[in-house]
Amino acid sequence: MSELNAVQAYAKNETNCRFFFDKLCEILRCQTVSADSRHAGDMEKCADWLARFGREHLGMAETKVVPTEGHPCVIMHSPELPDAPRVLIYGHYDVQPAEDTELWHTEPFEPCLKDGVLYGRGTSDDKGQFFVWLSALKTLWAVNGSYPLNITVMLEGEEEVGSAHFASVLEAHSQELKSDVVIISDTNSVVKGVPILHYSLRGVMCFEVRLRTADCDLHSGIHGGVCSNAPREMAKLIAKLHDENSHVTVPGFYDGVLEIEPWEKERLEKVPFDGEEYSAQLGAELYGEAGYTTNERRWFRPTLDCNGICGGYTGEGSKTIIPAFCSAKFSARLVAHQQPQHIMDCLEKWFKDNTPSRAKMEFVRGDMTSPYLLEQSGVGAKLFAAAQEAVRRGFGTEAIVCRNGGAIGVVAEFDRVLGVPTLLLGLGSPDDHTHAPNEKFEMSNFYSGIVAGAELLSILSQELKNR
Repeated sequence: MSELNAVQAYAKNETNCRFFFDKLCEILRCQTVSADSRHAGDMEKCADWLARFGREHLGMAETKVVPTEGHPCVIMHSPELPDAPRVLIYGHYDVQPAEDTELWHTEPFEPCLKDGVLYGRGTSDDKGQFFVWLSALKTLWAVNGSYPLNITVMLEGEEEVGSAHFASVLEAHSQELKSDVVIISDTNSVVKGVPILHYSLRGVMCFEVRLRTADCDLHSGIHGGVCSNAPREMAKLIAKLHDENSHVTVPGFYDGVLEIEPWEKERLEKVPFDGEEYSAQLGAELYGEAGYTTNERRWFRPTLDCNGICGGYTGEGSKTIIPAFCSAKFSARLVAHQQPQHIMDCLEKWFKDNTPSRAKMEFVRGDMTSPYLLEQSGVGAKLFAAAQEAVRRGFGTEAIVCRNGGAIGVVAEFDRVLGVPTLLLGLGSPDDHTHAPNEKFEMSNFYSGIVAGAELLSILSQELKNR
């Protein structure tokens, strides 16, 4: 029996499929809500479970739970193969809260299988997707009694709260985590049943602007018409950030932005997309920067958005005042090769230059994540070719290839600390309701993904060796 057939036979065996399913359900029942301190014990329990699974079922030579000032990280290493390449598989075991239980059709932390679809918090983001890889490792270990290359697994417990301690873990363990490539499955495709390969992520940066026009709120009858109104001044600033074509007016904001290449436009045309259907799904009219298509806007172009405004009186009834203070929060999505620090400097200068002398402005910098781009040549081309072949073997189809408009902060950290490329293979479906009630994962993706994952590791053992 060929290795491919052996892998497929093991992964599709009914008893083995039941094992994979049952173990996935075990970790889905762990209420690993990283944002809620009441679940700290669940976080530790799940981390211990994962480390034990690596020891007992994956043949890992070393498994450890690494404590942080927040939630622990799990690191596993396969038996060392001298001179063999190393692949690092990343996932996160923490999940979003699911307190809006009245909107769920099933219990969020009691996985429920209906018509080949598994419902529950974390099924798609990201327990179901990273457990595809653990199941692929289990398959390779069972079929061959070894791995075709060195494997490191890193499972984080704080991705849903900003990965605050991830960089420190990465830096402290950088030598043992040094790899040839990182593989992450934590994204969703645009077509159900067809995996997606993302070669780019947008970065994100956040900031807050605070305006004060008086020492305190003033009576609008006694003092009306003689001084500035803070929310009005803020509204004028927000309106000036974009022109009539939705183009950001901040000088330097578009510095470094890569123009869309002809081959990228060709790929975009192959991505199934229905603008009317997408508009209906959003419940909003499609609108954005002039001169670009919807997918170009959300995957290739940077954006600047006001996320919220707070100022004056917003309680019941009325309060006739001239508000003295207003604050607004903003976020920007950046694309390769924009530099977050430079863009932040440009934004702060713009607000200083455009705030009238009658108001005092405070600019508060927030979190920043750099954009990521895997060049489609050299090692990037090899990684994508290997992934496409693995997807063909596992799913019987070609993966979709495109950029991604979201941000995954750990990818930038892998690049910064380890200097290693990341392969983003999304196994989720477009309607998986990640971060929302009734999150789900297609079990056909789960089982096909196991075969594809095992095959990809086997292919990479040769491709990376021949780099």
